[in-house]
Amino acid sequence: MVSKAQEYNWSSMNEYLGEEKVLIDKVTKEEIMKGFISEKDFMDFHELEDETNYLEIKEEAEKRREKRAEQIIERYCGERGIIDKGQLGNYDEIILRLLEETGLSYRKIAEITGVSLNAIYNANKKNRT
Repeated sequence: MVSKAQEYNWSSMNEYLGEEKVLIDKVTKEEIMKGFISEKDFMDFHELEDETNYLEIKEEAEKRREKRAEQIIERYCGERGIIDKGQLGNYDEIILRLLEETGLSYRKIAEITGVSLNAIYNANKKNRT
């Protein structure tokens, strides 16, 4: 569809931000906007990443989890100066984080990180004992 609500023809987003349309009535707009400090606050709220699964197709949800995993890995590597993702097998912390925060399978995490499936399994096993 569109990447931002204000780009969608039938979205009321632009009307909340001042554009004159007829999608919402004035009283409703005023009531909703009372919950925000400013229009920027309103926009920031609507641009928050939402990890909730709704009616997405299974493949779309999987892609979102994979994207989240890539973001976690990038941040982790950047903070620790890790250049080669293959080195992640030495860090149980990131493996456990990926398992907990993404819901991806061992196999998918192994594929994304370049770490062996056995290393993923062992990191999780160590954490459970």
